[in-house]
Amino acid sequence: MTQFDIFLSHNSVDKPWASRLKQDLERYGLSVWLDRDEIRPGDLFAKALESGLAGSRAVALIISPEAMASGWVEEEYYRALSLTKDKAAPVQLIPVLLREASPPDFVTSRDWVDFRDEAAYAEKVWELVWGITGQKPAKVLDLAAPPAPREQSAPPAAAPAPVRATPAASPVFRGGGVKAGGKIQADNIVVGAQIQGDDAGAAAAFLGSERTFEAGSVEAGQDIIAKNIVAGFQYLGRGGGEPTRQQFIQELEALRQQLAGAIAAREIEDEYAAEDAQTAVERALDQSRAEPPAADKISQQLDRAADIIDSAAETAQAAGKLGATVLKLAPVVAALKELAGVLF
Repeated sequence: MTQFDIFLSHNSVDKPWASRLKQDLERYGLSVWLDRDEIRPGDLFAKALESGLAGSRAVALIISPEAMASGWVEEEYYRALSLTKDKAAPVQLIPVLLREASPPDFVTSRDWVDFRDEAAYAEKVWELVWGITGQKPAKVLDLAAPPAPREQSAPPAAAPAPVRATPAASPVFRGGGVKAGGKIQADNIVVGAQIQGDDAGAAAAFLGSERTFEAGSVEAGQDIIAKNIVAGFQYLGRGGGEPTRQQFIQELEALRQQLAGAIAAREIEDEYAAEDAQTAVERALDQSRAEPPAADKISQQLDRAADIIDSAAETAQAAGKLGATVLKLAPVVAALKELAGVLF
């Protein structure tokens, strides 16, 4: 019986990118088999892979030099090929070219989905969805935007909480600067502090924290083109009233997706550190959903992620890569760690 729309066959080096792809395919309503999420501790690896392949209507073969050199991936390729010949329920076999490599001969005659151009990523996800379902989605989703939160029943109305006054030792937000020798083109530029939404209670809570946030500066000899530039502090909370656990989980989920994009773009050069950071954020998410959530464990995981992201941000800044995603994530992960201590 088919349980999944798509099985992602990949090498472990490409796991951060495969995780990002899974998240984006799920935004189109698809169910995705990815080993990290479906193989539980103690399962026989080969048996779990066989079950995942047999229970999927399509298989994406993620092609990279490392994947082509992997024995496990090669076995998945040939098993997927055998399933395409199943007369009862043939599996759609879709080659996905992530990086330049020589694919197996049996896939060269198939139409590829070419992800080598990062700028065309959203369009290629749309194309892959078409290949999986056989139907063209109505539109190309904006995958750079945070996913829409799931609808929930509204809680009973309550009297609005009074906004706390900022204490005398309130923090000082020193705005940075954004300079370029050419044009500056950005959807959003933050050089001080920004709190999105009408969350006055959350704003007061953050302004009341005994901290000083000093914004840095962004400079370039040529044009600056970016979707978002943060040179100070940005809290991305949404909704009214005090920040909630659900909002925290949503922001942590957004951090996971953006981190996956940064890893896919090789902004964290050490692949082991990249996987460690991704794992830490995922564990923080799991612990945030647990009953009861453990603030100390959440903070420990965010500490691990912050160390790696901060190091990558310093490297990016030193290299002049001022549009790097990790530069935006460094203050966000720090803010989430502080918020965990307040919420839990």
